[in-house]
Amino acid sequence: EKVSVSTKALIGRINRKLAKNDEKLKTAREGTRLFGNVGKYYIVNSYKNMVTDTHIDLDKLGRKLDALKGYEILED
Repeated sequence: EKVSVSTKALIGRINRKLAKNDEKLKTAREGTRLFGNVGKYYIVNSYKNMVTDTHIDLDKLGRKLDALKGYEILED
């Protein structure tokens, strides 16, 4: 049986993993120019002060970073 993980919890897990590389997952508000350019979720490198990745799929990134285990599923 799959265990549900909230979006907020997954973002926290991902940010703890990304912090090791001076990176952070950010959320853009819908309807803004930023949202149109980078999508809902994007990654910023705080050391370089630049966007390093855009249009992030939370589920895929969570699994890639091992922040979301095989027995867990992201809540909608």
